Amino acid sequence: MTNENISSAEVTAYMRSQKPELTHDNLSHHLVSKAGIKKHHEFVDGMNYPLGTRKIMARAGFFYEQALQLLQSGNYDSCISLASGFSMLTSLLSNQTSEITYYDADLPHMLTEREKRINEAEFFSTLTLNQTKLKAIDLTHIKQLDFQEMFNDCKRPLFILEGISYFLPNEILTLILQQITRFNGSAIILDYWPENSIEISAIFKRIMHQLKGFVAEDINSFLTAEQINFLQENYKKVTNLSILEVDELLSKQLDEPSVLTDQNEVFPIRIIVAS
Repeated sequence: MTNENISSAEVTAYMRSQKPELTHDNLSHHLVSKAGIKKHHEFVDGMNYPLGTRKIMARAGFFYEQALQLLQSGNYDSCISLASGFSMLTSLLSNQTSEITYYDADLPHMLTEREKRINEAEFFSTLTLNQTKLKAIDLTHIKQLDFQEMFNDCKRPLFILEGISYFLPNEILTLILQQITRFNGSAIILDYWPENSIEISAIFKRIMHQLKGFVAEDINSFLTAEQINFLQENYKKVTNLSILEVDELLSKQLDEPSVLTDQNEVFPIRIIVAS
C-alpha cells in the first residue's frame, strides 16, 4: 500500500498496541508498515485531535475485555470480527478461550495483505497463533449477503464491529444490524458517533473536515436513535458508554487517573455492548 492509500486500519493498529497493559494488544503493531507509522505521526502532529491515540487505546481495551467476558460466559460459540483490518483481536481472544470459532472478515485485498504481513513479520515466525478463519466480504453489498449462510458453523456468534460504523453508509449499517439479529442468541460490540455529534461539538466538526482525504476511506455514518432503539428491542441487555466512561473503568483497573476528563464533548465516541 502506498502512503496515500494507507487506511485507518494501519493507523489504529499502531495506536492500539501503544500501551498493552491498557489495550491487551501486543501484536497488532507488528502488521503496520513504515508508511502506516508515518501516517499515524502525521495524524497526531497535524490533526490537533486531542488525545486521539488514548481514545483508540481505551476502545481497544474495552472491546477486548467485553468480548472476553462474553465468550467465557458459555453463551456463545463463535466470534466474528467484521472489517478486521490489521487488528489482531481475534488471535488475542483465542489465546484465552477454548471451543470458540473465530473469523476475521474483510475485503479480499485486506485479507491478502494481512496474511502477507503476518507471514513476513519476523515476530510472528516464533509465535504460534491459534487458528482464525478468514472470510472475504464486501459489506457494501450487504443486500446480496446472508450472514447465516456465510458463517453457517456459527450458531450463537459474538459480532465485533470495531471502528467500522463511521465508514459505512447508514442504510448499510442498518442492514448489517438486521443480519446480526437474525442469529438466535447473538451479541454485538460496536463503537459509534451519535447523530448529533457535529451539532454539539465545534471541535468535532473541524476534525471531521480535516479527516476527509486523510485516510483512504470516506466517513459516512453516525448511529441514529432508531438504530439504537433497534438494538434495545432485540437484546435483553444493552450497555451504552461514552469513551470517557470507558477510560475511567480501564484506568481504575490500572490504578491510574483517567486522562480523558471532559474529552467526550471534544470527540464523542460511544461504545455499545448488546447481548
